[in-house]
Amino acid sequence: MNFTIKSVIGFLVIIAVLFVYRLCVNEMKKMPFNYEVIAEHEGQDRILESIDGKLSEPFWIREVLKENVVNVNGNILEVNSTVVGTDSATNHIIFSHAHTFFVDRITRKHQSMDAYFTFPLNVQKKL
Repeated sequence: MNFTIKSVIGFLVIIAVLFVYRLCVNEMKKMPFNYEVIAEHEGQDRILESIDGKLSEPFWIREVLKENVVNVNGNILEVNSTVVGTDSATNHIIFSHAHTFFVDRITRKHQSMDAYFTFPLNVQKKL
């Protein structure tokens, strides 16, 4: 094979590798269609019964956050999010909250506000 043919084949291979890499990396940066998070936190808490009331004694609480995609419409993900706080000693539910978010899977921004659902990919830690 002469040098020109080798150069053209080498150039085409490099272009193909860059194209596939770009395609795969961009897809990996998006929130997946099956996005799911389960996070648990355990610690001490206190309850204020009223604005002028006193704080309860400290108790151990377990909080569980669950987020998962329930519907996909193009690049918009419908994400259900629930947070439940349970008294660790009695298993009594202290609070429970559910919310539905609509998130652009590419930018990770909420559709209803100018805020992000998860950190954008270009966020860097600064001291």
